[in-house]
Amino acid sequence: MKETPTHYFCHFSNGIQPKNKLQAQFSCFLRGMSGELYRADDLTKIEQYIIEKAKELNEEFPRCKPLNISFAIYLEDSKLYLRGFEFSTFILLPAYLIKI
Repeated sequence: MKETPTHYFCHFSNGIQPKNKLQAQFSCFLRGMSGELYRADDLTKIEQYIIEKAKELNEEFPRCKPLNISFAIYLEDSKLYLRGFEFSTFILLPAYLIKI
């Protein structure tokens, strides 16, 4: 296995039905990122972008329970899991550029 990933691949999978407009909008936002590939150098920027979007939506829908979003690595496989949004699974998967 390669030592450090060169890119990260966004993987979104549907979970349960969102309960309010805030959750539905955030789910739609994450769904739009699914399948995209980002450089590993930009990983911190991607995390901040997603967290900032959650904060923006929290302000847009103040009557809904606010999202408290963060990222965590649960295993030593370099996968970053989105925490704080139980309605869907969003993972940043390590990817490697293969030169042929």
